[in-house]
Amino acid sequence: MKTNNPHQKPRSHSIVSSFAPFAWPVVTIILFFSFRMPLIALLSTATRTIDKSSKITIHGFSVESERKLNELASTEVKSAILNVSTFALRELMDMSPQSRMKPNPDYFNRKRAVWDELTAAKLAYYRDLEPSANIGEYTFEVGRTHLGEATNSYLREIVLEQALGTLKSK
Repeated sequence: MKTNNPHQKPRSHSIVSSFAPFAWPVVTIILFFSFRMPLIALLSTATRTIDKSSKITIHGFSVESERKLNELASTEVKSAILNVSTFALRELMDMSPQSRMKPNPDYFNRKRAVWDELTAAKLAYYRDLEPSANIGEYTFEVGRTHLGEATNSYLREIVLEQALGTLKSK
């Protein structure tokens, strides 16, 4: 039905305009439920990153916390660090999370004391595996425990912080 009045709008336009205020909330709800899992994962990652960081920079905007790394480490990690030698901590940082080896006896005897120390502190483990079919030697597995991984991460953060401080002072 056409009207001759130019100011009168068609009826379909008035129906659409009555639903317009509800359109953006409906679209937002649909998008939220469609991308719910990625949004939750993003928020979780962002929360963990913020908790672990002392400085966060996004597009040139920087927020720095006064927390020190020493405050971020758990008492269990601090205790583990104090209960092992510097040599053992270096070995912990050098070892891979999990390795299988066929060492020569000299290597095994040199490392055995350090691995015993790290194992006693619950930072690492080593264990004998099945005999090798080809050579007849025992292979063994060496790796870091969860506490060892946490301690390794903490130590690497301290080393990085000291290195950056040294570079900035030059």
